[in-house]
Amino acid sequence: MADNDRPRPREQPYTVRRPEVSVLGSQSVVPRDNVVRPPPNRFTHTLDADGPYWYDHHRPEGPPDGILPAGTAVALLVEAERYCGVVTPSGLYVAVHRAHLRVLPHPPQPPPPGPGPDEEDDA
Repeated sequence: MADNDRPRPREQPYTVRRPEVSVLGSQSVVPRDNVVRPPPNRFTHTLDADGPYWYDHHRPEGPPDGILPAGTAVALLVEAERYCGVVTPSGLYVAVHRAHLRVLPHPPQPPPPGPGPDEEDDA
C-alpha cells in the first residue's frame, strides 16, 4: 500500500476562545496632559513611602488616581507647598505629596569645558 493510498486522519476543527469583551472605566485612561514622551532619563527625587498621586495638579484632593510604590525615582518639575508635580520613569506626570519626596544624591558634575589646569590660556 502506497503512502498516497493510506486513509488520512480526519482533521479536528479548532476552536478559538476569546475573553469576554468589556469596556474599561474612565479611571483606566491616563489623560493626555499627564504623559511625557520621551520619559526622563535623569531623576532628582525618590518616594520614601508608597504615595498617592493625582492627575490634576491644581486640585489634588479627593480620592487619588493611583499609588506610586516606595522607592520610585521621579523627576521634580513643579515645586509647591503641599504637592509637587513629578514625572516617573514611565513618563507619568502627576502630583504627589511633597512630604514623600527625598532628594537623590548625585555624583559630582564634570568640570565645564575650557583650559585644564595644565594648559595655558592663549588670551
